[in-house]
Amino acid sequence: MVLLPQRTMKTDFSTDMEFLKDERKALRTTAERLVDEAEALLKPCAPNGEELEVIIERLQLTHRQLNDVDAAIEPLIFEQEADTQFATITLYGDEIVTSLSKLKSAVKSSTDETKVDSTNPNEDGTRMTGMTVKIKLPELGLTKLDGEKKKLAAIFRPIQNSDR
Repeated sequence: MVLLPQRTMKTDFSTDMEFLKDERKALRTTAERLVDEAEALLKPCAPNGEELEVIIERLQLTHRQLNDVDAAIEPLIFEQEADTQFATITLYGDEIVTSLSKLKSAVKSSTDETKVDSTNPNEDGTRMTGMTVKIKLPELGLTKLDGEKKKLAAIFRPIQNSDR
């Protein structure tokens, strides 16, 4: 978290503008660092979900603070520098939103994998890994009868006895 001095009553326009620019510079530096941290977290094949959630919260807070400072600076910007200022504001916002989207996607996919793993236990209590196993089952067939009553009676007697 960036600790900035509390604003005091200022009467000088340039001092107020300089303070806002310093605050914005600190927030942009923080945003760049957080985006770099996010990219580093996304590189491993199985990122830690808790770390991803923390970096998401930190990026969202920095994004809100940066938007607030940009909104405060906007009316104070001279027309000559407005285009470059707005382009830079958009660039930082886009970079932060892109990183947030990637992080949220990684969190979602890691929670989806956890859900799949927890619903498919193996016989030994471990979780399935998505591997399919082919099992050959015996073929079942019907017994052919010649129509002799003795053979039919031998088959139906156990069935009739089980009903009782």
